[in-house]
Amino acid sequence: MPIGELATSKPKNFRRVRHTSNFLIPNDEVWVFLAIRNGDTNEIRLGTGETIYPDSKFLFRDEAQRANATLPAFHAYNINRFNGNERLVFTNILTVHGSNFNTATGHFTTPHEEGYQFNCAFFTDDNNPVGTSFDIHFRKNGIILPSTRATTDSVFSSNQNLNLKGSALLELEQGDTMECFLKGGSLSLGDDLNQFSGHLISS
Repeated sequence: MPIGELATSKPKNFRRVRHTSNFLIPNDEVWVFLAIRNGDTNEIRLGTGETIYPDSKFLFRDEAQRANATLPAFHAYNINRFNGNERLVFTNILTVHGSNFNTATGHFTTPHEEGYQFNCAFFTDDNNPVGTSFDIHFRKNGIILPSTRATTDSVFSSNQNLNLKGSALLELEQGDTMECFLKGGSLSLGDDLNQFSGHLISS
């Protein structure tokens, strides 16, 4: 805004212009370049030099991401029985977008270097033996992640149920794998109350 003017938008102070050829800034005006959009490709070049690639809903930093614009997300549930120390493979899928979650192995493989959110929840049945305990955690590329572990050492009594929940917010590289592990004794689990989900949160 020019010094001394009221804080009111005026056509001379802010303009959106469209040009099909080179644009020359008039010598008697001061312009600040904010962004330019290519009408053929729809990409937007910012005044900072960065280029972003919009589709109908999202802005992408990379043209390859826009070309594969199905944002990865999944929600899997239901484990009937668990024995020992295993990567968990869920028998039912509630939601899946993209092909990044492997229903046969329980692996999620990241398609881009971005931020991701993961959640898991488990609820035990009431017929487990006294003394049973368990913990859950996420593993990235087969390695336990710190601060993503939830555990209980509670001793089961008659008709007792236990539940654990875990979550992780991570910056992952393209091709990283994420999986959910359950560790403990032989457990009967509460069917569809056992869940593993994840989704892309930034792009």
